Amino acid sequence: MKKRMIYQVDETREKILAAAEKLFLEKGFFEAQIKDIAEKAGLSRNSVYRYYRDKSDLALTIIEKSLSRFEKTLLKRFEALAEDKSKSGLDKLKEAIRLTWIEGEQTLEGKLMAEFDAYYSGTRLTDDLKKKFILFDKPEYFQRLITLIERGKEDGSIRKDIDSHLAFVTILNGVRALNQRIILRGDVLVETTEGETDKMPDLLLDLLIDGLRNRSNCK
Repeated sequence: MKKRMIYQVDETREKILAAAEKLFLEKGFFEAQIKDIAEKAGLSRNSVYRYYRDKSDLALTIIEKSLSRFEKTLLKRFEALAEDKSKSGLDKLKEAIRLTWIEGEQTLEGKLMAEFDAYYSGTRLTDDLKKKFILFDKPEYFQRLITLIERGKEDGSIRKDIDSHLAFVTILNGVRALNQRIILRGDVLVETTEGETDKMPDLLLDLLIDGLRNRSNCK
């Protein structure tokens, strides 16, 4: 009997998460409401609150589970990339960043994080949320990227006068900020013409990576 109750609780939690994920995709985090999620899951609003504190709790749970899966996939791809002898450290870094923040930002968790960053700032960003964001932003693959910068310095493809961690966080925040702005505003960006927004993240990455290039090796 006890096992059946635990199963029912888990099943209800997953049903709520599945409904929330669909609505967040359809409407976005801002527009989706708890009453809509409850209706989609076939439950009462009070039932949803019994399992999740609020809409933020739901979104963070979805992001956490999705990022865990995403990180495992990335680590496998990074391992293959690290073993590729045909690419320089600079080329590997560019490919790894593209996988993480250009392709990755287009996923559900990327879109949710963009909306979270827009809404949860200043006094809205509680200590509890800060701790969760810090955990999200320090996964194992971050260190892998810093290691790629170090490898690039060793093979001569990346400048040695740049601090590896500072270079990493600058590229990270630059590419992520642009991606999030595009996610939130779509084509409504200052001075852009139709179709340009799709090209901007790759162009920004090219410009940032070019700044790391060791010019002494260029003919």
